[in-house]
Amino acid sequence: MEQKLKQMTEVKNNPNEVLELVMFRLKAEADPVQFVAAAGVLEQLLASQIPGFLRRSLMSTKDGTSWTDMISWKDMQSALSALKLLPTTVEFKNFVSMIDPKDMVMQHLMPAQKWGTNA
Repeated sequence: MEQKLKQMTEVKNNPNEVLELVMFRLKAEADPVQFVAAAGVLEQLLASQIPGFLRRSLMSTKDGTSWTDMISWKDMQSALSALKLLPTTVEFKNFVSMIDPKDMVMQHLMPAQKWGTNA
């Protein structure tokens, strides 16, 4: 199965691109407006200083109870290197200080197939 998935991925997509998907809730005392501001500061750091960063989307449910941070990396090595580097930065520490760690789930996903005009 893994080999067939790899072959399918290599036909149409860049098999190296990685999506880091982080799902979480904010701490009860966190202010969502301040959290989004902190996310913007972190975004500037990612775009200017973190190798392999491609793009990012921060999403939340309408009521703001659940959040998802989707970060695209050039490859898995870039994603893993960022995981080592980011915790040493003030921008990342400020951002994660508002996240409730007990409900956080993080995954790294590789494309299996792309559809649409930008595929």
